Amino acid sequence: MGVCHTYTLNDSLIHLAGIFHNLYLKIQELEEDHYRSDEGWKFYIHNPLELPTLGVETHGTSLYPGQGRDLRLDLKKIWALHHSKNPCERNLAYLQNNCFFDCFMNRLHKENITCSLPYMIGSPLPYCSTPESYHNTEEIANNLFFFGQWNPNECQCKQQCLKTLFTSSLESTTDKYSAKKQVSRARVRIYYQNLQYEFIKETVGYGTIDLLCDIGGTLSLLMGASLLTCCELLEVAWMSLVSKCRPCRRQDKQPKEGTMDASQVHV
Repeated sequence: MGVCHTYTLNDSLIHLAGIFHNLYLKIQELEEDHYRSDEGWKFYIHNPLELPTLGVETHGTSLYPGQGRDLRLDLKKIWALHHSKNPCERNLAYLQNNCFFDCFMNRLHKENITCSLPYMIGSPLPYCSTPESYHNTEEIANNLFFFGQWNPNECQCKQQCLKTLFTSSLESTTDKYSAKKQVSRARVRIYYQNLQYEFIKETVGYGTIDLLCDIGGTLSLLMGASLLTCCELLEVAWMSLVSKCRPCRRQDKQPKEGTMDASQVHV
């Protein structure tokens, strides 16, 4: 990756939306020699305070000579849930991608590199001045970033509690500046479709109150069913006992054979 340039509008606020209210860039390549036949550009929409070094490699859009692209933007704001197991940083000046960049640079310096590449901002090492040193540093950086030798999860970088996310959609691509004519020009047009944005707030899907309510409902159901079953068992036992005692009482009331009631004897 070569030199990075950041372009912003003169006014920080967007008052109108649509394809005719856009950020229009016409780019022309002035260098005739390219490193490893690498030509073209990559552009990445990001927060002005965010370092785009890592984001342009993972989420950047390629633009080649002779192409013209229209890019539609949508804005999302995400309010993350602050939890003890996954805390977030409430400081609005904190950016997680900047923390990842610092972590990557610290890991890269441990590889004993002798010089820095153009995108390595704040590096104490001098810039690479020979093709050999440039190639060696680039190879080490690519091995760390693209081949899994550096893991962002190992960095102590919290997520932002409030994060602004730009999502881009490619609307159209033209070949007005044909590469066959050896024209090294291209253009890109970036605009908002509308002035609305999506706000996403993370909440607990199954909280403590919901858990207690479900436990109480389950216990009430089980206790109610158990009490009803006990009452029914006692009722059945009582009915069985009563049904067995009734024949005994009837037999006790009948007179025995060979006996006579005294009231029936007349002299």
